[in-house]
Amino acid sequence: MSNRSVAIETQAGTSLLEVLIAVVVLSLGLLGLAGLQVAGLRVNQGAMQRSQATMLAYDVFDRMRSDRTAALAGKYDVGTTSPVSSEVLADSTNLSLKHWGLSLGHALVGAEGRICRTNNPASMACAGAGEYFIVEIRWVDENDRKAGATKQTVSVLGQL
Repeated sequence: MSNRSVAIETQAGTSLLEVLIAVVVLSLGLLGLAGLQVAGLRVNQGAMQRSQATMLAYDVFDRMRSDRTAALAGKYDVGTTSPVSSEVLADSTNLSLKHWGLSLGHALVGAEGRICRTNNPASMACAGAGEYFIVEIRWVDENDRKAGATKQTVSVLGQL
């Protein structure tokens, strides 16, 4: 038998292929993270728009409560058959409605508003008279501006 020593070769560094695979895996992970970030921003934008619409609905209720006599006389009833654009509201002779229309137009894209009255709050249908008020605000979602996009809607029922 010969007394030869067998040299074991050890790896001295990483191969170019291993580095390339690591870079590809890392890149895919970062692209997925970027996609999640974009989706999160869209959801947050939609939530902010719904919050603004809700605040604007309560704003007009506060305006009507401060001018209760005019509200009960029908001076705030607009768009009883369908919502009207914020531009139409901004041209109103009622100063409170005018300011509310301007606020709608500044806060939401393609905003429309409707204020009507009903005796049957369970139906949420405008009857033209009653002690309950329905405020409906519609707008185009900023993330979905394509032609024919469905409008988002917030409806609030209240009593003065």
